[in-house]
Amino acid sequence: MKPFIRNHYAVSLLLTITVTARAQPVVTDQPQSQLTCVGTAATFTVGVTGAEPFSYQWQTTSDLVNYTDRPGCTNATLVLTNVQTMDFAFYRAVITNVGGAATSLWARLDLVAPLVLLSFGQPTNWPSVSLGATVGNRVAASGNLLSYQWRLNGEPLAGQTKSTISLTNVQMTDAGSYDVVVANICGSTNSRTVTLVVDPTFTKITGGPVVSDRGGSVCFVWWDYDNDDVLDLFVGNYGTALDAFYHNAGGGTFTPITTNAIALLNAGMDAAAGDYDNDGKVDLFVARWGSHNDLFRNEGSGRFTRMTSWQVGPPVSDGGKSYGATWADYDNDGFIDLFVASGARENDCLYRNDGDGSFTKMTTNEVGLLVADGALSWTGTWADCDNDGDLDVYVTLDGATNYLYRNDGNGNFSRIVVDSLIVWGSSSPTWGDYDNDGFLDLFVTRTSGCGLYRNLGDLTFSNVTSSAGLNRNMNTYVGAWGDYDNDGYLDLFVQSFFSTNALYHNNGDGTFTSVNAGSPLTDGNRDLCAGWGDYDNDGFLDLYIACGNGQLEGNLLYRNNGNCNHWLKTKLRGTASNRSAIGAKVRVKATIGGKTTWQMREISGNSAWSGGIGLPTHFGLGDATNADLVRIEWPSGIVQTLTNVATDQMLSVAEHQNYVGTSPAFTGAVTVTNGLQVSIVEPVAGAVYSLEASTDLMNWTKLMARTSAGGTFVYTDTCTAHYLRRFYRVVVP
Repeated sequence: MKPFIRNHYAVSLLLTITVTARAQPVVTDQPQSQLTCVGTAATFTVGVTGAEPFSYQWQTTSDLVNYTDRPGCTNATLVLTNVQTMDFAFYRAVITNVGGAATSLWARLDLVAPLVLLSFGQPTNWPSVSLGATVGNRVAASGNLLSYQWRLNGEPLAGQTKSTISLTNVQMTDAGSYDVVVANICGSTNSRTVTLVVDPTFTKITGGPVVSDRGGSVCFVWWDYDNDDVLDLFVGNYGTALDAFYHNAGGGTFTPITTNAIALLNAGMDAAAGDYDNDGKVDLFVARWGSHNDLFRNEGSGRFTRMTSWQVGPPVSDGGKSYGATWADYDNDGFIDLFVASGARENDCLYRNDGDGSFTKMTTNEVGLLVADGALSWTGTWADCDNDGDLDVYVTLDGATNYLYRNDGNGNFSRIVVDSLIVWGSSSPTWGDYDNDGFLDLFVTRTSGCGLYRNLGDLTFSNVTSSAGLNRNMNTYVGAWGDYDNDGYLDLFVQSFFSTNALYHNNGDGTFTSVNAGSPLTDGNRDLCAGWGDYDNDGFLDLYIACGNGQLEGNLLYRNNGNCNHWLKTKLRGTASNRSAIGAKVRVKATIGGKTTWQMREISGNSAWSGGIGLPTHFGLGDATNADLVRIEWPSGIVQTLTNVATDQMLSVAEHQNYVGTSPAFTGAVTVTNGLQVSIVEPVAGAVYSLEASTDLMNWTKLMARTSAGGTFVYTDTCTAHYLRRFYRVVVP
């Protein structure tokens, strides 16, 4: 009996335990986390097994620690209608029956706000850009868990799946209509459509030091300092950064030069290139603000000597508050002289080149009011505006009236009162024969408007700004003439400090059309200086802009992509005239579009501030395959004519006259108290010749140039005391 009783007890105990275990709830289906839109419904469900009936209580928490019962939520399914952001939480269910209780795992409710494209966040209209540019755009939307897909002409762009879009090295295939599809689980919407216009005229150069260096650039000059027939670049930086000097290595690349004297200073406000000592190597003058000016003598092989006052005289000891500098052989003696604009309520300065490497500061008794009228002068721009063979100068003043000074031909200047040229508060004047009538016209910039003045040929000018199609109200600092499309007519780039720039295409009938040229019009901020130069020698003028905005922005370089038009460049070497041929006129006759066209360029020692584009001249020749005639009028008076000149070349010309008579010759030399007096017989009146000296019979220096009068001329060399011996020769070019 006892074993039977023990077995019965064991079976009863097992049955009790089994029944109890089956009665307690067991969660078999856990509620699932959800992601849903605000304003829609959310449903959580829990599944259990066990002895029915079950009681349910849904709970919620925000910290996974402190749970509270959600009133009225007592079913296996929890339905939340019209969920709002306050419903974001963690949810779980507590299930009870007679056997006990069970708690589900938590499930999170995440809410997505419906997306809304913000009115201020729509993509903005792109400016027209050039090839090679980088452009970007953006869209802004409210909502979360947003996805983006930018499209071009309705087709998705691979990889462009952010709220911003960036296009680098833009090409013509990137032009078109752009929009972006913004989506989340609540739906999707399309942004407004914006158009990207890519202009093929220029390619924006985005790599290399000439555009990546930053230094508050305010001036620059294109110049071929090493005579390799490609343009190098000097950039003046106002501020703490040193001035920049770049060697053109060819192939479109520039190498910074940081070790010579030019690259060791700063505060360059303006710069002008010219061969002041006639040794065949182009020198550089830099006008500075806050320190004395500098003249750098080109020694060759990339070496420069910073000249001192005892070497060259006052040009490097005067000043310290200078704005502008320009070269000009104002007295046609074969040596270029220097004009420096004061910029600081001081008199402007004209320095006459003495021919021995030094300069003499001219006074009012010698050159008149030219050096007495200065009052915050910006610059002086030289041009033979009356075609009488000597250079005149137009001086702009900030806060006062500009003046035109006529070169009287005897070393003096007369201030000319030209009503149309009485312009107040200007920065940069630029000469150019835009109508191909053989007279240089003048474009004058101001921060309160600009003006184009047509030269009528008799020292009178007509204000044609509006009739020519230019915006007279444009606030400008610099204008630059250049035939960028090589059609035979000078176009005009106008740089604005306050708004977009402008490129005016010359229509060939005295009027201009403002054209879209891509990035050169809209890039930059606070641009200060702009100028043309064919740095890659493809015959089409490229454009450089110095931005001047502190350390914030690099400068800008645009390569001209060209077209089918032909071109001609000339590089002149003076002999009797100054070596740089500054002041020479080059006239080219060609048949363009079936029409005989004359063009004229004057070799300029002006800076980029005053319209200089480097010493080589550039002519666009359209469909002409040759120039019928090239006429060179040298400052010495010599005129050379070349016929049937092939296009698409750099034409190098040395000064030469067709003289077949008896050459001038020495008749004697006498030592006098101040040097050596040399007598020269001049057998034929009108022949141009020069007198040169040497210490080694290899390197010759021009002492003077002269047009013979048919008698005997006596020249006194006052520098003989500096040499142990000196040789002399007469040269007839």
